[in-house]
Amino acid sequence: MSAVPDESDSLLTLPLTEQLLATHPNALQTPVTHVRPIDLVHAYCTGSSLALPRHIRTFVHAVRTQQLPREPLNSFHVRPLPFSQGMSPKKAHEVSRMASYILRLVRHLDQHALHIVDIGAGQGYLTRALKAYLPHAHILALDADNEQTLGAQRWENRVLLNANPSIDHKVIFISPESLLKALDDWVGPRPNPVPVLFVALHACGSLTPDILRAYIHATHNPNTNWRTAGLVAVGCCYNLMNPSVATRHLPIAAYHLAAQIPSQWLTSIDPPTFDPSVELSIRKVTWRALLGKALQRAVPDPNYRESANDAAIKSATVPARWSRRPEMTEETLSTLEPQLKFDAPESGTGLTEPLLRLGRLRDSAYVSWNTFLRAAEQRMGVLFHPDDFEAEGKGEKAEIRDGDNVNERGKGGSDDLRPGRDTTLENDLAAHHVLRCLLGPVIESAILRDRLTWVRRGLCNRVQSDLDHSTRRPIQTLQQAGATEPTEQGSDAYAERDCGDAQRAELVNLFDQATGSGRNVAIVVAPVRYFPSTSAEDGVES
Repeated sequence: MSAVPDESDSLLTLPLTEQLLATHPNALQTPVTHVRPIDLVHAYCTGSSLALPRHIRTFVHAVRTQQLPREPLNSFHVRPLPFSQGMSPKKAHEVSRMASYILRLVRHLDQHALHIVDIGAGQGYLTRALKAYLPHAHILALDADNEQTLGAQRWENRVLLNANPSIDHKVIFISPESLLKALDDWVGPRPNPVPVLFVALHACGSLTPDILRAYIHATHNPNTNWRTAGLVAVGCCYNLMNPSVATRHLPIAAYHLAAQIPSQWLTSIDPPTFDPSVELSIRKVTWRALLGKALQRAVPDPNYRESANDAAIKSATVPARWSRRPEMTEETLSTLEPQLKFDAPESGTGLTEPLLRLGRLRDSAYVSWNTFLRAAEQRMGVLFHPDDFEAEGKGEKAEIRDGDNVNERGKGGSDDLRPGRDTTLENDLAAHHVLRCLLGPVIESAILRDRLTWVRRGLCNRVQSDLDHSTRRPIQTLQQAGATEPTEQGSDAYAERDCGDAQRAELVNLFDQATGSGRNVAIVVAPVRYFPSTSAEDGVES
């Protein structure tokens, strides 16, 4: 699909939006509105919002109209996977569709000369599918994790034992510079430059922009051994990326919300019904927010001893490979280019010291309010006030604490008038959380549009030694032209410029979000003359 005009900035700068993004339910003081969460999602999915207040109807309508369309592209033939061992249905769906689309993208190239680099290859699911579809192609799998690479090689020994040429692997920390050097070393000397296709399935955080930087640089600085033949990249983990110019004003929470896919939250439209997993996720957020009120009158548990398991939960075991941003010291600030001196507020994340102590609880802890409170007591080393537990008629048997002794009250006693949790506040917190999540597709759309604009702009610039086709005068370098960071300006103009032997860049909906593939949009770059159809109305191409 072609990117629609970017109107998301107008929504993302509204006072209501800024309030929603900056205020996690944990910190909500005054509810935005008294509406049912299910009505918000129903209005978002159907466009029928009569049950909502006018200002909320306007907000939901803006969300619906200012996000990118996400229906999957169906104008290409999807081949069955030759093997799907180790893949979930979601992964199999993504690999089969992406590999089939790539096969369509490169059908004009000589398979024996074709080189494909799979960046962030992980366990190699996409790598192996491409090898099965293109047995004569040369494929390099790059990843920063040695264990992932070893796992990919074990799979290859089982299902691609006789591949010729075999898949090459390299473990490196991937940056634009290391990626290009790895390609130079891999391709080696050639009598004529060979075509190299860049592919990446769910490139984490800032890895996607780094891949785009490398591709643009290689396009404008071809060497004698290889040339860029196209790119297909699907990003993910926006919370780990460096904010771009277009989105750097957003709080960090916005990048987490960009992963939400509320269009898939309902199992039924009439009557509107939440998917059980969604209902549980909303309950987790709202109950943890309600916990703050209960903590105000909780007392320390004198018998509490932190267990080794609790201590271990607080420590990250897998460091992020691509940091969301550099540490802002005086030294780094002085060396960063102006475009990278961004300001992303830290508000809206909901990370408070008590909730950090609480950590992650099992799903079973949320089966009832009383079960949740007891799990929180054990984890946090506190004793909640008896009135914070629900009465027996409202939930499972609650424990009433008298000092250090624990007594149980029987079911249904008429004198048991404990209020338990505030269900009105719970509804308001849930509605606030849902409103925040509805912004997720708009935020992701802004990020995707921004990346597309940046790629189009970069591809239409030339290195300083190149000549403008009309004036025969040198053109600015990418750095001089300001294309080192994504920018929200000029997408349509750059898309329509005559750039000589231009490559076309588009956003393509490769996957179906209904399968669980939330990040379903790929940035695709290819020579204009060979770019596949992006319209679902053109019929299926073989």
